[in-house]
Amino acid sequence: MSISRYRDLLSTPAVGALLASSVLARAFTGMTSLAMLLLVTQDHGYDVAGLVTGTSVVGSVLTGPAVARLADRVGRRLVLLVCSVTYTGSLVTLALLPSEPLLLMAVASVGGATTPPVMAALRAAIAALTSPEQRLTAFSLDSTLQEIVLVVGPMVTTMLVAFAGPQAALIGSGVLTLLGTVLYCGQRAAEAGRPARAPHRRRGARHEPQSDSAPPPRKGRLAGPGFVMMMGSASALLAGLVMVNLAAVAGAGGPDAPTASALMLACVAAGSGIGGLVFGARAKGRAALALFPGGVAVGAVLLALAPNTVVLAILLVLFGTMVAPALTMLYDGLTRRASATRATEAFAWLSSATGVGGAIGNMAGGTVVEHLGSRGGFLVAAASLAICAGICSLPVLRRPAIRPEPENQPVVAGAPQPP
Repeated sequence: MSISRYRDLLSTPAVGALLASSVLARAFTGMTSLAMLLLVTQDHGYDVAGLVTGTSVVGSVLTGPAVARLADRVGRRLVLLVCSVTYTGSLVTLALLPSEPLLLMAVASVGGATTPPVMAALRAAIAALTSPEQRLTAFSLDSTLQEIVLVVGPMVTTMLVAFAGPQAALIGSGVLTLLGTVLYCGQRAAEAGRPARAPHRRRGARHEPQSDSAPPPRKGRLAGPGFVMMMGSASALLAGLVMVNLAAVAGAGGPDAPTASALMLACVAAGSGIGGLVFGARAKGRAALALFPGGVAVGAVLLALAPNTVVLAILLVLFGTMVAPALTMLYDGLTRRASATRATEAFAWLSSATGVGGAIGNMAGGTVVEHLGSRGGFLVAAASLAICAGICSLPVLRRPAIRPEPENQPVVAGAPQPP
């Protein structure tokens, strides 16, 4: 595996700093849900805990695109800072509140609604800072970093719970997110690619007619069959991946074997991290969008055939190697179909789509595993992943897409430009 592609990527101005600071800024993705679950289950059952955490997720899914659209309009850094302060405040409040379910749900919904769209903002900035040849490598590295956060976050959470209780873990998640967001927003490159507002013409100033050869400014659009299909494929992909995780836990023994269950999930994460790094180092041009979703669908079928947990663990690592590349291809496909003027909003819609898919995967996967066992869970997951691959193979997504760039709009001053 050549590392020259990563060396070239990280030598691009601001890219390395944005990726590094985003790791801390996205700490909430690996900490908050678990800390919230452990906090609520001190006084209530898992049903109440599920309602509280679910309320937070619903708030994030419903408001995420609107918050990101505001970031595209008024500035990503401003919106990220305001959201991170509000989000952290909601977690601190949640940790200190009396354990009343309705009160907890209300505060959790505020936290979810103000979740900082740091990953959408990062991917929009990275898309503007990198060349098309670097973009797959950048998104692969981003996917790998996210896997690290999802593995390390729960470990940090459990350590804080063991030493200081779930309240400290919940507050710690908010503080780390706030600190990381401040570091991320300290870089002007966080606004890269976001068009600046045209200066207002002074009253009484003579209007200069535009040249006939200059096309009128156009508004960025997200609607269209290609964009909608991307959302559908993202939901199907995440639903399948969540069902695989549930089936893997069940195959390892479920709650009665927590260590083995954690090992199964770690195998998927490790495989995804390896696959992302290898894909980012070797990806050239644009691979077929349906290639890796199809690969994970086949991998899920093979998981159903595992005769024991040892073989299952090995197959989960191999299965994981296709997860990050599949996500990377979705990010790249979205980048080439969304207007640069609404790039943050586009990635937020993708996050909402994956959130919906994850919720569907949890509900359907839990029911399937309960009645059909882990093998049935893997097969249903394979069907969901096959739907993703089928959508990605549709002609509307197989056609080359050119990312519409804003016309006659100045780019934010001070933001490094792509080579």
